Amino acid sequence: MPLPTRYLVVVGLAFADLAPFALAEESEPSPTPSKFTTGSGAFFIESDGFDASLVSTNDSAQRIKIPVPGEDDSLNPDDEFHLSPNDEWIFAGRHGGSCLRSADLYHRAGANTVERLKDFDENAWKQGAKLHAMKTDWRAEGSCAMTFFVAWSNDSGRALVGLLGGPDRRTNHFGYVYYNLRTRHFETSEYLRKLNATRTGALPCAEPVDPLPKKEEIKARADALDLRLNEVFAARLAKNPDTVEQNRKSQRDWIKARDAGLKLYLSSVPKTDQENRKLQFLADVTATRIDSLNQPEEEVFDFWERKAGE
Repeated sequence: MPLPTRYLVVVGLAFADLAPFALAEESEPSPTPSKFTTGSGAFFIESDGFDASLVSTNDSAQRIKIPVPGEDDSLNPDDEFHLSPNDEWIFAGRHGGSCLRSADLYHRAGANTVERLKDFDENAWKQGAKLHAMKTDWRAEGSCAMTFFVAWSNDSGRALVGLLGGPDRRTNHFGYVYYNLRTRHFETSEYLRKLNATRTGALPCAEPVDPLPKKEEIKARADALDLRLNEVFAARLAKNPDTVEQNRKSQRDWIKARDAGLKLYLSSVPKTDQENRKLQFLADVTATRIDSLNQPEEEVFDFWERKAGE
């Protein structure tokens, strides 16, 4: 599969004096909402930093409010969103304070309803420790604890969750755990145990639950995604000229981590299935990279890069 090659306050004034200030404040334009384009492309997520909605791509009047946290001062609203390939699930993240970041998981339960799963972040840490993805539930300890989106499996059967935490921000530990979207339980696998054991920044993918499609279908998807990655990356460079070198370095690092990740992934796959699994891995990590490049942040920095940088 060809690789992307272009990367390498006013006090003491009379009431009348306040009127111009009030008028000026009212005339200021509202901030432009951030747009998160993931999933199948049939929907996108629009957020203004306080509220978020799932919007139909074909008809922007068709929108479903996402019940993001932040109704009181104790919780910040979500600031990043990732829509699953089947448009049924939304993984979101929010800042909680110094060395604290939480995740929320939402389910599109019906045509006009999005529900927030209860205690998703708390359970991710609790089960992550139980499944030995992390030695300690640092969230329960009140220590540095950050939860990140990593990837969806292409069949929308699993969400791969990244955990980073430790006794303080200078001593962090890393771990990966699956959330099975079919059973609604956290789980691990032989592959994840190997991934958690490595200290390098090997690129991860989320293993599918369903059997793989035919080789021809996987290859066609991988090739199409590779072309799409070139387009998205070129558009990102054009949109953010001040961060060209950072993004090019990030892409070079991504290719290196992808190759290392593929080797590790195939080490858990029977030889008779390795060709199909190779194509599946390349397609899935490319789809995840496209999702990452489509996030509104100027510079891409993913969970695997955090691990690689320590």
